[in-house]
Amino acid sequence: MRELKLVLMGTFLAVFVMGCGGSKTTDPDFSPDTPTMDLNYGEDTPDDDQAEPREDLVADEAEPEVEDSDEADTYVPPEPGTFGYPCKDGNDCHSNFCVDTPTGSVCTTTCVADCPQDWACKMTSVAGDPISICMPIFLTQCDPCVETRDCNSDMAGGTSLCLDMGNIGKFCAADCSIDGYCPKGYFCKDITLPGGAVANHCVPEDDAECVCSVRAINLGASTVCHAENEHGRCPGERRCSIHGLSECNAKTPRPEACNGVDDNCNGLTDEGLERFPCEKKNEFGTCEGFGFCSNGTVIDCDAREPQPELCNGIDDNCNGQTDEDLCYDGKDCTRDTCVPGATPEEYTCVYTPIAGPCDDLNPCTIGDRCDDQGNCLPGSLKNCDDLNPCTDDFCDPGTGNCVHTYNSAPCEDGNFCTQNDYCLNGACRSGTTKNCLDDNPCTKNERCNPATGECDWDPADGVSCDDQDPCTVNDVCSGGKCIGPDDFCEGTVCQPQGDQVICTYSCVVVPFIGNATCPCLCL
Repeated sequence: MRELKLVLMGTFLAVFVMGCGGSKTTDPDFSPDTPTMDLNYGEDTPDDDQAEPREDLVADEAEPEVEDSDEADTYVPPEPGTFGYPCKDGNDCHSNFCVDTPTGSVCTTTCVADCPQDWACKMTSVAGDPISICMPIFLTQCDPCVETRDCNSDMAGGTSLCLDMGNIGKFCAADCSIDGYCPKGYFCKDITLPGGAVANHCVPEDDAECVCSVRAINLGASTVCHAENEHGRCPGERRCSIHGLSECNAKTPRPEACNGVDDNCNGLTDEGLERFPCEKKNEFGTCEGFGFCSNGTVIDCDAREPQPELCNGIDDNCNGQTDEDLCYDGKDCTRDTCVPGATPEEYTCVYTPIAGPCDDLNPCTIGDRCDDQGNCLPGSLKNCDDLNPCTDDFCDPGTGNCVHTYNSAPCEDGNFCTQNDYCLNGACRSGTTKNCLDDNPCTKNERCNPATGECDWDPADGVSCDDQDPCTVNDVCSGGKCIGPDDFCEGTVCQPQGDQVICTYSCVVVPFIGNATCPCLCL
């Protein structure tokens, strides 16, 4: 039992490009529909058809990608040992050849001239015997690289370019100068090479960034990247791992400082400035100056020693102010100055009123202003009204925050059909509902209109009623009122007697009894 490793372009291996395309093959296991995949040759077996697959292989270790949905519907995974099946060495393959692809190692097949898309038929030799097998064309496409030889092998071809894509790094780009063909996700682009020559190579579509292939992750492929700004350009590294392509670890270029470090990554240390910034610091302050750089340390710093502030017109403590705090009166509305005397310790304070805004130390006032006497006058009170009648609003002079406390004041809940609304827990609660029942038999559906607070009703026309007039009969409701349409005495006949000529009658209500009578009156 022995495993033969092919040494590319060496004493034991001769490689020639035989061609690509089509679907012709001498291996019965080959299928032109099998998707894309250095070379590992296994032991001889009596019969390829009798080769047993390795039981320790993981089926999805390098599972071919099926991107198109139509292809996914018809895709059939390769059988163990056949073309495209994941492998660890040639013993896992019917053809005895296990080759690297961007998605991992898979079994390949022997060929005469034709191979599936993205594969090429290439000649090699095993134990001195020539043999042609299918090899992936775009083995290193978009892998990170440092130089062009990282992108090429004799079996896969030697025309790929390690393309510089700027600060993000360098990446392998396959040659497409013959027919302009690139794999899915890439297009053939004119690339200007060092020296001015132009070549055609495959680059990602839509300016997409390269990602690590399975092969690049297994190899730990890396590239040089850069961090660049106005101060310089610093190199770093990006490397493939199981987490993908790492971010660039280059340091950020910085202005050159006296620290023994090449801060701007130009190959020089502590250069560029004849004198470097420095400072002297003590309990009184920090004063800045300049000195000379020696072995990463500033020497001969000319900064002043910070001193206590004196009335001398000098910023003694280097805080950007002159003679401050010596005559401070605590007022915003005066300009405090000192007038030197015979000695720095002998001085006179002058407080000059100034105009402008000030702070009266009451956070509940806004727009405080200085008067002409140097006093700070309070502005207007802060408006804390939350437009809620059920809270008492005021500003807390200790914090300047608005405070809203609940009250029990009368309020209006917005419904005019409620009466005596009242506040509770900061909200207006509805009072009693207005009673619109009118005890009028000639109205019905009495109700209150919440928009106006008025009582509305519907007329109960045709309903019998009593208009409280005994002299009417057949009383009935109409338009919300009780109407007696007929006279109680109607039909009464009065006959003249004796010398009487004419008679009439009228309805009279008997006092205290309330009954109606119809007495006649004759003349």
